[in-house]
Amino acid sequence: MEIFSQFKRIICLCPACFYLYANYYCPELKNVEIKYITDYLRPSQTKKSGTVAFQHLCQLKNRGFPDLDKQVEEIMKKSGYKIANVPHWCCGGGIGYQHRTDIIEAIANKRMKDFNRDDIDYVTTYCVSCWWILNRFGKKSHIKPKIKDIFELLS
Repeated sequence: MEIFSQFKRIICLCPACFYLYANYYCPELKNVEIKYITDYLRPSQTKKSGTVAFQHLCQLKNRGFPDLDKQVEEIMKKSGYKIANVPHWCCGGGIGYQHRTDIIEAIANKRMKDFNRDDIDYVTTYCVSCWWILNRFGKKSHIKPKIKDIFELLS
């Protein structure tokens, strides 16, 4: 806490870290603003096209931020993208690497089937754990859509 109290703002890339800071550390970090990376997403200034599928964040969606997915999708729509209707569930990364790689791989391989569709151009997320899963298992599964960082899609 002593180290973090020296800063004006903490920007979290990890939803679990954001939740921890926002809910447990905030009282001790009275003068520190806690932000999640999506607070910095803006619609693209150049019109985009294509259909995007999301791996939305279980760790925030189920912990008091149920509309974050809608906010992010709205930014993408304003940029020109269409949003694919893909069911929301864990990508496999949410359980972390707790020496159960067999479970992570089973979930991730199953999840890639949800994204492997001809009507999807891009798959993205705004979570570093989900990104790792999408990037690794999307390539391993040879899914048709391109796996792109959300900031790359908005640039």
